[in-house]
Amino acid sequence: MRRRDAVARQAFLRGLDDPEPEVRLWSIFALANPGNEWLVAKLETMTSDPALVPGMYTVGQEARWAIRWIRGDAHIDPEEL
Repeated sequence: MRRRDAVARQAFLRGLDDPEPEVRLWSIFALANPGNEWLVAKLETMTSDPALVPGMYTVGQEARWAIRWIRGDAHIDPEEL
């Protein structure tokens, strides 16, 4: 992994615990990748996060979407979760 990729990854990982819902949501989105199966355990702890990002979804919905995306499930709208 290139250094800048590792730095970005660490920033997004810290973002998962940020007090701001927008940071948590976009960190989830940035890390949602079929190669990141190691992230599922952390995302599972976030599935009940009720914080709503205006115009988007709750952090919990985004976490549930990311888990499905990482596991290779067909694309689904987070609003449906």
